[in-house]
Amino acid sequence: MYIEQIYELKNTSMSAEMSAGISVADISLEIDYREHDLIRLIEEDETFRKNVRYETKNMDVGDIILYANEQPIYVVERKSISDLNSSVKDGRYREQKARLKKYKRDNPSVRSIIYLLEGHNVGRYKMPIPLYYGVVFNSVIRDGIVIYHTNDISDTKTWLTYLIKKVVEHWKLINVHSESNGGTERGTEPSDGRSYLDSISVKKRDNLTPELCYVQQLCQYQGISPTIASRICEKHKTMVELIQHYNECDTERKRENMLCNIEGIGKVLSKRVYNMLFATPTLSSTPNN
Repeated sequence: MYIEQIYELKNTSMSAEMSAGISVADISLEIDYREHDLIRLIEEDETFRKNVRYETKNMDVGDIILYANEQPIYVVERKSISDLNSSVKDGRYREQKARLKKYKRDNPSVRSIIYLLEGHNVGRYKMPIPLYYGVVFNSVIRDGIVIYHTNDISDTKTWLTYLIKKVVEHWKLINVHSESNGGTERGTEPSDGRSYLDSISVKKRDNLTPELCYVQQLCQYQGISPTIASRICEKHKTMVELIQHYNECDTERKRENMLCNIEGIGKVLSKRVYNMLFATPTLSSTPNN
């Protein structure tokens, strides 16, 4: 639909003002090979297929990466509302987001991480409204992640076409922003969270170390950030050791307050961690994602 308009820019001579611009020929896509429906729609669109370079592969981060002049510019993570709900509950969402932020930090050319959420009826997928808005606003305000909504996979393909069109049209502006930021980003991880990002690999399989597994387990508790989890790990080296230290306390109150001597942990949070380890856990509707 709009690819034809973009393609016209291929053979159009640019004025001196736009000499730093690009055309659709300078755009390429990497698409995760598991995105079967999206790939099928692209392959069925002859104009898109002929004019936009794309490659399907096993992606370490994101589902789509848009490149301009061979540099990654936008990383897109596509999720249905149902998948978002499941990934938040089982912890995949937090781990995926950490790897996306790590990739962005390591690749200064990346302008934004984009979450593309398919579907609008949150209630239909039994996702609690407070949980949904917690995910959205934490991602936008705290993490600097851009969120778009589409109706379905067909709408997602149309959105992708628009994205290519706008990158071509506004490349000069995008490039100026990237250079003026000097590789920094809105929503960059605070300095006290650097150690966690430093230890994360963009490849999921490389994150399966005992140390990172322990950190990620602790991060499942509401209020425990990667930074605070790392501080717990420094004092209580393993989960087994943490439980042993709890068992060595001779009163319930001492167990509840055992973590209070760790920076960033007060009585409420210390008690919460203890209760989650030694009592039947309950899922919160507003986790700190």
